[in-house]
Amino acid sequence: MYIGIDLGGTNVRVAGSRSLDKIEFVEIKRFELSHDFERDFAEINRMIEEIAEGKVDGIGVGTSGTYNDDRSLLTSGRNIKEWVNIPFVEKLSKKFNCSVFADNDAVVASLGETFYEQEKIDSFIYIAWGTGVGGAVVSNDNGKIISEKLDWHEYLEKIDSNCGGKGLASKFKKEASELSDEEWAEVVNDFEDYLLDLSTKIGLRDIVLGGGMTERQKERLQKVKNNLKEKGINLRISSFGHDGGLYGAMALIKIRSIE
Repeated sequence: MYIGIDLGGTNVRVAGSRSLDKIEFVEIKRFELSHDFERDFAEINRMIEEIAEGKVDGIGVGTSGTYNDDRSLLTSGRNIKEWVNIPFVEKLSKKFNCSVFADNDAVVASLGETFYEQEKIDSFIYIAWGTGVGGAVVSNDNGKIISEKLDWHEYLEKIDSNCGGKGLASKFKKEASELSDEEWAEVVNDFEDYLLDLSTKIGLRDIVLGGGMTERQKERLQKVKNNLKEKGINLRISSFGHDGGLYGAMALIKIRSIE
């Protein structure tokens, strides 16, 4: 059984699939982070054991933040600080006696779009909109898929501060789920402007949106999609919904296993 872990700033989702070629999740489990590493890590282990019911063939993990060069250690993570500099990749590998691969959640989810989405795009910007806002740029170099994390300070700080879940709570002094239609209209207008600016800076006209906030704001984002189309930018909402990070975790196992 292959295991995918999508570790966000608020929730964790764990799923299993018997194949990396055709993803069929046998079960998806979810829990809310306590932000106590030992407690949350133990809960993830318990879920893996329940889903796998035996041998684990490989584990893929997507988290917010930045990793060291060999992706063995999370070196920074604003929304999951308790996981920083903890060798959880090594811990999982020893616990389940298998290869474990981890990377930034936007990079991971972008790989899921590349490998498992039916409508293929060679090069695109991937934006994960949730508790925070992350991003990656995907390119195809003679058949080799490359996904590189966008520098948060250079490209994402403003959009995260003004549109990410934590940023919205700070700006409006209430949770995103409590915003009025007028407040959401303001947020989505800002979001559209940021996407336009991002496309111009990077020089790519294809953008794929994923993440929990994207899934919850699909109707409002349809207007953004239409507006950007008039400006020559193709915006695609991920078809994977809340499972984008899990598809990405499976793709991460697939690509790293053959490198």
